[in-house]
Amino acid sequence: MPNEIEGHEDAFLMAATPEPRIRILLEYAVRAPSTHNTQPWQFRIGTDSVDIIPDVRLQLPKADPLGRDLFISIGCCVENLSIAAKRFRVFAGATTENGEGRPFVRVRFTHDVLPKEGTDAPHMEELAQAVLLRRNTRGRFEKTPLDPEARKRLSRVEPEGETDVVFIEDGNAIRRIAELTEAGFRLAHADVAFRKELAGWMHSSFTKKRDGMPGYSMRIPKLISLVLPMMLKRRDLSDKLAPINRESVASAPLICVLGSHEENPAGWVDVGRTAERLMLESWAAGLKTSIFVASVEMGDFRHEVQQIADLAAPPQFLFCIGKLDSPQGLTPRRTVEEKMLRT
Repeated sequence: MPNEIEGHEDAFLMAATPEPRIRILLEYAVRAPSTHNTQPWQFRIGTDSVDIIPDVRLQLPKADPLGRDLFISIGCCVENLSIAAKRFRVFAGATTENGEGRPFVRVRFTHDVLPKEGTDAPHMEELAQAVLLRRNTRGRFEKTPLDPEARKRLSRVEPEGETDVVFIEDGNAIRRIAELTEAGFRLAHADVAFRKELAGWMHSSFTKKRDGMPGYSMRIPKLISLVLPMMLKRRDLSDKLAPINRESVASAPLICVLGSHEENPAGWVDVGRTAERLMLESWAAGLKTSIFVASVEMGDFRHEVQQIADLAAPPQFLFCIGKLDSPQGLTPRRTVEEKMLRT
């Protein structure tokens, strides 16, 4: 929550050693989005760096058999950490490494806080605030065109690595993406094992759990949130739920599709970093974002998405951008301490 980590500026500058500074930066990292809010990252602090290591125990066998979503989530986590480090002017770089039988990302920091002059610290301050506010919103977008300045802001984002970014604004193309989203949703929910896996991460709005998806984060009425996970395990509810997803996507004035020929952990991390930066730029510009990946993850629909978007590389991630009146609360998060690896 924003009020939990305000006042970090003084604490950061007063820290006598690197470790407490890094822990402050990690408070931003853990605000990253992840599939079903699994939060599949672990941290190992070094002298002037932190390793972000995927927790493969949290990979979803049905929703994410390739591990693509897991590494995209790691990329989002890395981007949040990088933005926080740039805000406090200690960022020195981030690289994907191989070790211990699995890839991980090492984010490095300078020993001394750099002067504000000549840095992008003011912009990073704005994005760091967006980290604290961003959430995956749900509902119908307002029928208002995007502010041209906000649109330019998004177009100025430099993609990471080999990531390709395409913005879809044509109404017919958006409606077709919405139809593919509905079809992908129906295909996923026809699988009993998928529904059981999903239901295991869905909680009522009264939950005390610090991961997963409380009902309020999906705009589900409180009483219905008590029974929906059990209903989902027993029945395919896509006839009722899939059209809601289609209508939400169809209402968006702008869809962002990210692609990459690098269909491996390093490529997916780059996709996640780029996606998170674009979502944070959207929030900083007063817009909201909604992630909808059924059309790029289920069946062969991703090939049609690639054609609609005129995307050179296979699509890996998709989200909608626009204005949306969504008072839903932030999803819960496990603490930095809970995610720390001990050496």
